[in-house]
Amino acid sequence: MEEFKQSKLSKTEWISIEQKLDKQEIIIMNIIKTGYDNVLIQHNTHVSLNQCIKIDHKDYHYYIYVFIIKPILKKKYKKYDLMELKLKSPKQKLNNADKIRIQNIQNIETSIEFIIMDNYKKLVKSSKVKYYFNILYLFNHYDINIHFKDILLKHISNYSFKPNDILLNCNEVIENNSIFDYKPIELHKHQKDIYTTLQENKRSLIFYTSPTSSGKTITPIGICQKYKVIFICASRHIGINLAKSAINVGVKTGFAFGCASNTDIRLHYFSVNSRTNDKYKNPIHTDGSKLELLISDIHSYEHAMNYMLSFFDKENIILFWDEPTITMDYDDHVLHKQLSHIWKINQIPRIILSSATLPNDLQPIIDNYKVRFEGSFYKIETTDHISNIILMDSSNQIIMPHNYFGSTNEIKIFIETKGPSYLKFLSVCECSNYILNSSYKDKFNSLSIKNIDSHKIKLFYYDVIQNELFKTTSHTNYKNDTMFTTKSSCSITYGPAIWIIDDVSYYTNRLISQMSIQPSILEQLDKKITYNHNLNDKINKLKKDYQDKIAKDEGNENKMKNQRFSPEVVQLSNNIEKLEASFKSIQLDPLYIPNTYEHYSRWSCLENYNSSNVFKSEIDEHYVNRIMNTNVDFNYKVLLLLGIGVLHKNDIIFNDIMKELADSKYLMLILATSDYIYGTNYQFAHGYLSNIKHITQEKIIQSIGRVGRKEKNKSFTFRFLDAYYTELFFENKPSKEGKKMNELFSI
Repeated sequence: MEEFKQSKLSKTEWISIEQKLDKQEIIIMNIIKTGYDNVLIQHNTHVSLNQCIKIDHKDYHYYIYVFIIKPILKKKYKKYDLMELKLKSPKQKLNNADKIRIQNIQNIETSIEFIIMDNYKKLVKSSKVKYYFNILYLFNHYDINIHFKDILLKHISNYSFKPNDILLNCNEVIENNSIFDYKPIELHKHQKDIYTTLQENKRSLIFYTSPTSSGKTITPIGICQKYKVIFICASRHIGINLAKSAINVGVKTGFAFGCASNTDIRLHYFSVNSRTNDKYKNPIHTDGSKLELLISDIHSYEHAMNYMLSFFDKENIILFWDEPTITMDYDDHVLHKQLSHIWKINQIPRIILSSATLPNDLQPIIDNYKVRFEGSFYKIETTDHISNIILMDSSNQIIMPHNYFGSTNEIKIFIETKGPSYLKFLSVCECSNYILNSSYKDKFNSLSIKNIDSHKIKLFYYDVIQNELFKTTSHTNYKNDTMFTTKSSCSITYGPAIWIIDDVSYYTNRLISQMSIQPSILEQLDKKITYNHNLNDKINKLKKDYQDKIAKDEGNENKMKNQRFSPEVVQLSNNIEKLEASFKSIQLDPLYIPNTYEHYSRWSCLENYNSSNVFKSEIDEHYVNRIMNTNVDFNYKVLLLLGIGVLHKNDIIFNDIMKELADSKYLMLILATSDYIYGTNYQFAHGYLSNIKHITQEKIIQSIGRVGRKEKNKSFTFRFLDAYYTELFFENKPSKEGKKMNELFSI
């Protein structure tokens, strides 16, 4: 597979690791970095007035209420009849500095207190449980002014909402509620656990398991605060993303990609410790004494290990092995020999095996490790109950345990073996409906409403189905077919989709044929592409001639600045400009581009385009020109004009463009094989699984994990287009990956 290639970083990849993360991602990376020494670290996405104004007074709540909150409530929220509190003045008065701070406070109405007031206004107007829930949620997560809180609690006590009201309105209260964007940013539990475990400073083998998108692959950034880390990954894209994140927060990073020896290792310039003494001052990459993180492909691990051991004691190094189950679903694979070799020759006594789906029965590996390194074994495992991912079968029905299993005994076995790890795959709205239709609804109503969340709903659902089992029917409005260039494109909402298939070429051709586009249009498009491609070749040759002719003048600064060249060179420059102006515009009519207004109007049965949330591609002329100048098949180019990307095994340039587009969420859909799921960290809103002959339960779980990776307050779907996948998903048998890992890693 292209993603497992063992080669040095390309120019495009070097450029990508220098890209700046956005402000929010920088905050997250810094929390992961500093969290190693303080696992309780938090960053509030918003601030309360207590945090806005730093008053050095024990009764600061009183003064913030009296001088800031009370006047605004009286002036702007008078009609809501928020009574004034009669409070006794503190004996200690405010000092002048604190008075000035209060007088100069700005952006008051962006504070959490006034976001709460906005929800209170909506509650009064609509009497919806959503806004009642939102107020309680913000009270639970922020340090709210106590007097303001007292006022609001007294007023909302007039509303008699109960937990069952949340179940009845689950879609807007739990599944699609933007209030969860206000949750403070903090370490995931698995990150807290692994940092705490490593603080014990023992030789250890750690099985590190948590759902995809929960930050496992960026955890090494924090570990680097104490240890040197060798991060090994079969998928180079994961390693490159880690490098980008690490470099953005100052972690000294190097690369062991496509190495034939230690001398092939390359350091990022922040990590360089020494340079040559000549005028060029080139970095000496063989000096890695400042290195903190070395990212390695499978092929290069031995060189990476020896390189690090030449500078650091093995007791101060951690081998962080990302997704060790890759290729373990094959009876035989070209990587197996190399994977086994890594385990056999490894000298690093602290090892972390990190995956979303580590098999359960790996005791032979644990025993082998203990014999070789005399270390301890730890298992760190967490679950995801926040993501809202709806699993759908081929008949558009939502997949739930109560509809799949036939008896409470089967349910109990399922919950015992897979229950916690499958919480992520439960539709919280389906859980809510099931509880409401059971005899346990009154018991749920006795819970405290302020503590209700998706986790509690799902766990309560598990309790119910173990004691009261019945079938339900719940279809979705999504079209569960793959006519992505025509009638099914409107099912792709909020963000891009991934379609996992075996034969990419076959389905590429099928998508083109579905368009029902006139052959003459494609012929004209092909002619324009060919014309531009040939024109680009001519321009490149002329540019080379131009550079050759001006090379002798590069040392003459004035001549270069004033462009005082010979008539021959000037003519050459003019010819280049004329040719560049003659490129033909290459685009398709919006009628053919999925999820444009024109396409939507033609194919969709839904009425309002603006409220449909359909997702369409955004590919500008710059990308179009780059795509058309690659050497891939014509149909691949047409699909990319439609916003559909295909991983092409033979053209690195085309793949790089596709990855750039996917990373920026410019593509509507990506076609990929089941191996590609390990090579993408992109955020998909929907996933489709069909026509895969070679797949296991763990690969299905990995596939689902590509969906809904960052956003937690929207409805995402993953669609099984064959009943066989549902059976495999719930199967309770030893995994093929576990058997193969034991075979290769217990030598």
